[in-house]
Amino acid sequence: GNAIEIDFDDMSQRMGATIAEECRAEWQKKAFDDASAEAFNARLEAMWPELRNELSAFMIPVAEMDKLLSDAGGPSTASDMGLRVDFYREAVRHNHEMRNRFSFVDIAADAGLLDDFAAGET
Repeated sequence: GNAIEIDFDDMSQRMGATIAEECRAEWQKKAFDDASAEAFNARLEAMWPELRNELSAFMIPVAEMDKLLSDAGGPSTASDMGLRVDFYREAVRHNHEMRNRFSFVDIAADAGLLDDFAAGET
């Protein structure tokens, strides 16, 4: 496992220096170094079958979620929310930089999956 890294110069350009520094301080609370990333990955690998089984009880297929949102009159795309697609994509790609708690979004970011997810949004 590798430590997750954030490009703070890029963050400063996107958010401004003050907010970027606040986000950096929050992000560092959850940051892994190489050793802690390796330990976390080993722990996740060991518990993944059980965790996946538990999480499956809460999962909703994408088509069903789209239907539920549509039936309720809720937005399901950036355009539906009145957001510019480029703004939405940037938010998806970088939202994990702002939280101080580790989540599956951090895993997705580290695996390079957020770029693909954001690219599909219209």
